[in-house]
Amino acid sequence: MPAVASINDGELSLAIEGELSIYTVAELKARLERALGDCRALQIDLAAVTEMDAAGVQLLFAVTQEARRRATPLRLKGCSEAVRAVFGLCGMTEHFCEYAPDLVPQTAHEMGRRLTA
Repeated sequence: MPAVASINDGELSLAIEGELSIYTVAELKARLERALGDCRALQIDLAAVTEMDAAGVQLLFAVTQEARRRATPLRLKGCSEAVRAVFGLCGMTEHFCEYAPDLVPQTAHEMGRRLTA
């Protein structure tokens, strides 16, 4: 799971590519913890996430809580279809809407229809 980082005026942008799952979150967790301590704002780009499971949701939830605790601005950008689907299935879309302006809450019916299509 590659993650490409760039820093601009104290804001760290981290683009996650590929899987965000139980197999990859440990490495990313350590990196995100360091990032939250070293930057004044954090942006996580999820556009290239191809697969995500509950471990990925847990990691992102923990990051939102830690950013709030540290008063570090956090933005989730470009949530891929895989990310949107898992947020919906876990009932977490509304929580993540605060951090992802392009994320729109969807009903369970809409999510089910999208997954079976």
